[in-house]
Amino acid sequence: MARLRAAAVFAVLLTLLTACGVDCSLAGCFSGVTVELEAFPVPPQPSTAVTVCVDRHCSTEHPGATPLGAATAMTPTTGAEKVRVSIKIVGPDGSLVASDATTVRLHKNQPNGPSCGPTCYDAVLVLNPQGRLVA
Repeated sequence: MARLRAAAVFAVLLTLLTACGVDCSLAGCFSGVTVELEAFPVPPQPSTAVTVCVDRHCSTEHPGATPLGAATAMTPTTGAEKVRVSIKIVGPDGSLVASDATTVRLHKNQPNGPSCGPTCYDAVLVLNPQGRLVA
């Protein structure tokens, strides 16, 4: 009788463990802020520098021969917190083309659903034609 009961418990546990499997996709994400630049005329030259900072984590990109559509800075955040975002664009001659800063709340992003990783926190801002960051 004890063997039969142990076999039944094992069968139930095995069924529960295999039936609870979650099929996760492999979509990834990153934590950080993307600034869309399509509305602002960034000089498309390699010596132009676009620097985006999220708190103290900065990333600098150079447009090259083609216009830069967006600039991104990643941040090691662990929650949907508010962060300070700044952008500075320096033209090919070293002059300041645009500079602005704002505070934005990061949004939770789970591209594979709540039961699967990764979980990231991100935001998207636009640099408007006047050189201001807007959500």
